[in-house]
Amino acid sequence: MWSSCRLFLPFCIMLFTIQGTSRAQLAPFINKFENPSLSLKKRLVVSLKQAMRSEHNNRVWIGYGIRIHSHYPDSFPGGSPHNALPTLDELLNTQAMVLHTRLKPAQASAVLFPELTRQQRLKLQRGQEEQIGILLDFSLESGRPILLRTITIRFSDPVRLGYQELYWLGFVDHNESYHLLTDCFKEYRYVRLRCSILAALNIHSNTDRTLPYFKKVLYGKFNQKIIESCIYLLGENSTLKSEYILSTFLMKTKDKSLKRKAILALNSAKSNSAYKAVKYILDHEHDRNIRKDALLCLGMMGHEKSLPLLTNTLINDSDKALREFAVFVMGQITHPKAETILTQIGLTHPDLTIRQKALSWIQRQKSQRVRHAYPDLTDESD
Repeated sequence: MWSSCRLFLPFCIMLFTIQGTSRAQLAPFINKFENPSLSLKKRLVVSLKQAMRSEHNNRVWIGYGIRIHSHYPDSFPGGSPHNALPTLDELLNTQAMVLHTRLKPAQASAVLFPELTRQQRLKLQRGQEEQIGILLDFSLESGRPILLRTITIRFSDPVRLGYQELYWLGFVDHNESYHLLTDCFKEYRYVRLRCSILAALNIHSNTDRTLPYFKKVLYGKFNQKIIESCIYLLGENSTLKSEYILSTFLMKTKDKSLKRKAILALNSAKSNSAYKAVKYILDHEHDRNIRKDALLCLGMMGHEKSLPLLTNTLINDSDKALREFAVFVMGQITHPKAETILTQIGLTHPDLTIRQKALSWIQRQKSQRVRHAYPDLTDESD
């Protein structure tokens, strides 16, 4: 008798708890607070105060949207590859997604992560390519909100929000977003958080202050990881201004590690400032590894402007290892003039090893062209 009562008692308590819970204690998973009359910072403060009133919220997302130009990168940090997850657009447009704060994880997962057909996902991806969500992950455990990380994600990409509420603040202009993110960068000192804020700042194409802000970080007294992140983002930006900032920094910095990062970030650059910076490194740098990075950067640029610099190293450099590496790099460039130069090097260079390597790369290029032009003749399968 006692054992049956002991099993029945928890069920009664749970039933009483559910039935006695008022409507106010049921937390909506998506809580929209789109009020254009208030600034972004005021909307953020109101949402955080509202989230802190809930006794069950330890973490909360605060999100808003911006629109970007299509020439920006196709991928953004923060997206999830799992097809079962809803996209940000689906979450924001789903009606009355109510989540009980005491649901078990398995039950909550069924509510938050519905299955979607491939046709639905493709339709959303075609229609929302220029809308980007910026999500701020706040911890409320200490009694005051502390920003932990920032992610950027397309509206058409799947997103994992966990079991946190999302307070959505609507769309804002780039200047409002820029001021909020830079204020967060100043307030919080966590290295990973600051790197994620820089990544979010990088997509603000309509704000002329973004690149000067990156320049300020490059020359400021910040953690090296933050500076490296800034270098990477400037390289991904791929504009004349960003390449100029990187090129100038490459010629001025004395830190060897940062030099190598900056050279790598310029590997897809096409501006004159980038070629001048790489030439400066080849002419003035004594570290062999850094000079090799510069040669490899020229090869990855793959432009006709790279050939004179590589040829000069092939013929005039006193370091034999660099001369041989220059042959390797030129062998990777598919420009017709590269083959002409390699042929001349293979016939006239005074170093026998260089001549052999140059002729070897010419033979490889010819073999690749033959295999590409006549795949049936070179197919080794049965």
